[in-house]
Amino acid sequence: MNSLLELFRYWCHTESVYWSGYVKSFLKKKNNKNLFEEPVDFVVTWVDGNDPEWKREKENYLPFDKKGNGNARYREWGHFLYWFRAVERYAPWVRKIHLVTWGHLPSWLNTEHPKLNIVKHSDFIPREYLPTYNSTVIEMNLHRIEGLSEYFIYFNDDMYLSKPVLPKDFFFNGLPKYCAIAYPLRNYRYNGPFVHQQLSAVGMVNGCFNFSESVEKNPELWFNRNYGYDRRYNLFAYRDGYLPGLYFSHLGVPFRKSDFEVVWSVLQTELDESCLHKFRTSYDLFHYVVTLWEVMQGDFVPVGVDYYGRKFGTLSKDLHEIDKAFASSKYKMICLNDSIDVTEQNFTNIKKNLDEILQRTFPNKSMFEL
Repeated sequence: MNSLLELFRYWCHTESVYWSGYVKSFLKKKNNKNLFEEPVDFVVTWVDGNDPEWKREKENYLPFDKKGNGNARYREWGHFLYWFRAVERYAPWVRKIHLVTWGHLPSWLNTEHPKLNIVKHSDFIPREYLPTYNSTVIEMNLHRIEGLSEYFIYFNDDMYLSKPVLPKDFFFNGLPKYCAIAYPLRNYRYNGPFVHQQLSAVGMVNGCFNFSESVEKNPELWFNRNYGYDRRYNLFAYRDGYLPGLYFSHLGVPFRKSDFEVVWSVLQTELDESCLHKFRTSYDLFHYVVTLWEVMQGDFVPVGVDYYGRKFGTLSKDLHEIDKAFASSKYKMICLNDSIDVTEQNFTNIKKNLDEILQRTFPNKSMFEL
C-alpha cells in the first residue's frame, strides 16, 4: 500500500511540474521583446575530397576500419558557391564568415571579400591533433578561431539558408534557440558511428548534471508550448530521471564561444582523447555535447522541431521534394545531406539534378565569387 501511495504522489508531483512548466511557457510569451543586437559570425567547414595532395596525406593515416569514413564523408559536389549565394541573399547582416579548410580553396572563391576569413586547420587546432580528417575534432575546436565573435552559427557546407533570416532568429536576448526534446536515441540499419557519438555525449552530460534538477529548475523550458505533444517525451524522461537523448536536426546551429570554453574546462581529458582520433570513431565527442550542456544549464530559448528547417537524407529519392522546399521559401535552412544511398553509380545523375535545382534557386553570382 505504501509503495502504491508513493507512486501516486510521485505521479502527482511530476504532473504538477509538467503543467506548471506548460503554463509558464504561455506567460513568458507576454514578455517576448528580443533585445539581442550582438554581432554574429558564420563558421562553415569545407573539404575538397578530390584534392590529390590531401588524398595522399589522408591515405597515410587511413585506418583499416573505414566505417563512417567513406566517400560520403569527403565527397565534393561542386555546390559550395550556392552556399555563399544564399548567405549574400538571405543574411547580408553577417559580420564575418570563417571558412574552415585543410588548406585547399575553391577556384572561384573571391578570397579578398572583406567579410571572408580563410582559416586553415593549422591556424586554430592544437598541433597534437593534426593532421585530422575527423569533423568532430574540427568542430570541438572552433572556439579557438582567432577573431571569432562570441555568437556564431556553425554550418556544414551542405546546409543552405533558404529564406531571409535575422540574428534574432537564432538568438534571443543572448541565448541560443534550441529544440530540447528528449527523444530516445536509436541506431540505424548500417550501425554507423553517429548514434554512438550521440550516446557518448549524452552519457557524458548526464554524468555532469542531474536531469531532474535541470527540469525542476526550468520546467517552462522542458514542457514548452512550442514542442507540441512532443513535450510528453520530456515528461517520460523526467520520470525516468535521466536524459535519453536530445532532438538533433542536422542544420546550422547557434553557439556561444564561451560555452565551448566551459565544456573544455570541465571535459578536458575526455575531449583531448577524442581529438586525438584522426578519423571518426564511435567514441568521439562532437558539438552536440555543447548543445546538451547549454540545455541542461537552462541557457537556451525553446523552439519547435521544424523551427530551423528540414534535412534531406535520401537524395536519390527526395529530388522533387528538395525542389519544392527551395521554391516554397518555407524553411530557414535546408540540408542536402550526402549519405549511403548516393552510390558511385548514381552520383553523377543526382548531382546533375541538384545542380539544376540550386542554379534555378540561386542564379545570380555573389560577391564571394571571382
